[in-house]
Amino acid sequence: MSKIKPQMDAIMQEIKRIQASLEKMANANVEGFSDQGYSWFQNLIEADPYLGLHAISAAAIIAIVRIGGETGQATMAKGMKNAMTILPIASIFITKNFAAAIMVYFAVNSILSLIQSTLFRSNWFRKLAGMPPKLSLEELKGWEVISRSRTW
Repeated sequence: MSKIKPQMDAIMQEIKRIQASLEKMANANVEGFSDQGYSWFQNLIEADPYLGLHAISAAAIIAIVRIGGETGQATMAKGMKNAMTILPIASIFITKNFAAAIMVYFAVNSILSLIQSTLFRSNWFRKLAGMPPKLSLEELKGWEVISRSRTW
């Protein structure tokens, strides 16, 4: 765990930097942001008027949680899974005033994560990528027992 925490902190800092950069660009009216949107969000400076990007992000995150996260293993407790279904829906209202540029970033990342999760669940992809096969629920429970019995 101690080796993972610095990496996760660095990833979170990078996400915050990207979001802050997009927000500053939207506030500074960078050329192209006001007229190079797409479909219903033509202006990337303004908030998505229909909350479509928010809904796409939330739906992708809910799907990721339901299929087992980025690892493709469904190990999340039911209560946590329920919470991770409600939070993306709540985030639609929390982020409703975010510039469309930021929401495009969130939506694209959510969709790419969903694609990754789907691939990681696929046995043919795991074999192609040289990944170990997915563990069954019984095997996962066996690993949980082993990890609890060890003293690190």
